Formats: sequence, C-alpha cells, structure tokens
Amino acid sequence: MTDTTGPALPDAPPTAPDTHRGPAWGERIRAARQDRARTAAVYEQTLRDAHRFGDRTIRQIAADIGVRDRTAITKIVQAPPGAPVTAPTLPTVIYVTGRWFPAAWEELHASMNARGWYTTRHPQNAWHLSRAGATTVHLTLHPGQTTVALMRAVHAQPATEPTYAVKELLSTAAAIALEEAHPDAAEFRVSVPTVETEWKTLRLRTYPRPERTWPDQIGTPGLRGAAGLDPQPVMRWIAEILE
Repeated sequence: MTDTTGPALPDAPPTAPDTHRGPAWGERIRAARQDRARTAAVYEQTLRDAHRFGDRTIRQIAADIGVRDRTAITKIVQAPPGAPVTAPTLPTVIYVTGRWFPAAWEELHASMNARGWYTTRHPQNAWHLSRAGATTVHLTLHPGQTTVALMRAVHAQPATEPTYAVKELLSTAAAIALEEAHPDAAEFRVSVPTVETEWKTLRLRTYPRPERTWPDQIGTPGLRGAAGLDPQPVMRWIAEILE
C-alpha cells in the first residue's frame, strides 16, 4: 500500500487555546519514578509468592527468568515485604485512527510503549478506559493532517446552545471527514435537546501530517522508497497535549 501525501510541513500552531492543562513535566517525572518503584516491588513480591505459594525453588525461579546467578533472587525471596506499595494507576490511553505503513505502525506503537502509553485502535476500549479515569488522547492520522486531542468520555449532555453546527455533534474524526467532503453540510446548524456525544474535547491541536521516506516500501512507479508517516514528531505532539 502506498502512503503518499506530499512533503512534510512545519508544525502548525494550535487551532484552539489551551483550556485544559495535564500534569506538568515535574509531576510526570515523579509519577514515572513511582511507577518504576511500584513495578520493582510487584516483581519482588511475585518472586516471593512463587517461592512460598507456588512451591518454586530458587533454582527454578532463576531458570524462569533466565539467569544463572541466584544471589539476588535468594535475597528477594528471603526478605520480608517492603514498604506499602502505592495503588497502581491507569496508563495514558492513546486512541489511534487513520492509515499508515505497517512498519510505521510498529514504530509508532513501540514508541508509545516506551513512554508507558497504552495504545488502542478500538473506540470502545478507549471510551471505557476514559470513563474509568484514564487520561485519553485521540490521535487521528489523516492523509494531509494530524489531529491530537485530549478527550474525556461522557454520556449525552444537555444542549446549552440554541443551535449547533452538524460538525459539533460528531466525533472529531467524523467532523473532519465531513468538513473535507461536504463543508456546507458540516456548518449547517440544527436545534437539538441533547448533545449525543461520547466524547468531550478538552484540548485539540492540528498539524500537517509528518512524513519521511521508508526505503523498504514500494512507491510509484513500483520503485523502492515511498513517503509515509513519520511517527517521531507525533510523540512530541502527544507529550505537549498532555502538559
């Protein structure tokens, strides 16, 4: 599949003022450190449980995790439980829609995993996780445009305006698609008693689609090397929307 949408363009400014601020970098760094400590504590408790409740010997545990030196395992198994561990938190959820090369998706997915972000392409997964309290970002990768939006799952909301543009009653992705295909219909205003939306937009930014050459992809006219999604600028845009 060829994914060509033209050369990469410089970053565009935000399309809406920042009305919602996520955790600052200092708070996020402290949270990441706390997550690391929590993960280590869970790992050590799992080893103790395997030894005490699962009847796994220290030799077997070492084989399970692929190490020969059993000194560290012995210390962990014989040590009493440490300080109380803080409750686990839901990861940041990135709901992704659009199109990309398989290799671009693999890099995008791996980059998000490295940052502790949970990635999904299923709207119901994202909605339920958001309702449970997870910070949720919608990443929409259109051929010529990338939309990054900090969202919150909601139920139907009472109408607060006498009329709404049709695009305001749709999801972000559907609204953009309607604007591109039928701009007049997107702006047509209607009166409704409730706003049947599943998502509330907290912050939204749009950028030109970032691209780079993928040497192993077949482009036009059948030659190796094709322009496609560059996942790395997207990482910065998501981090900025979370600030």
